[in-house]
Amino acid sequence: VAVNNKAKEEDARMTEEVVKEVNTFITEYCKNKGYRIVLGITQAGNLIYAKEEIDITDEVIVAINNNYRGTK
Repeated sequence: VAVNNKAKEEDARMTEEVVKEVNTFITEYCKNKGYRIVLGITQAGNLIYAKEEIDITDEVIVAINNNYRGTK
């Protein structure tokens, strides 16, 4: 059982390293090509890359909070 758990942990660590490397490559590739947004299918969601300037997260959070408080 301990050997099996160790193998699973090592597999997870290696997979995480590969995913980080791929994500770093994709980010640099997209920046170099001038892409603004790249969509795809991943385990974490559908957005693979987006330029920071089109990130509306803060704006959406403010709108959600205002809506929740009833102050649109």
